[in-house]
Amino acid sequence: MTCLVTGTLRNLSGEALPATTVRFERQGVVGQDGDVVVPLAVSATSDAAGEISVVLYPGTYVASIDNAGP
Repeated sequence: MTCLVTGTLRNLSGEALPATTVRFERQGVVGQDGDVVVPLAVSATSDAAGEISVVLYPGTYVASIDNAGP
C-alpha cells in the first residue's frame, strides 16, 4: 500500500516555488530482523508551477526543504 502526496510549494507571498526539493524522511524503521523494506527518505522537486508529486509508504514522515528554487 502506498499514498500519493501532491501539492504546490509557495513562499510567504503566495508565489510558486519552482525547482525546490522537498525531502520526506521516514521516522522509524519498518522491516524484519533489522532489514529496511521501505525507503527511509524520498525527495521530490517541484516543477515550473511549484507542484510536487511523490509516492510514500504508510508511516510518519518529517518534511524538509533541501533547497529553495530561484
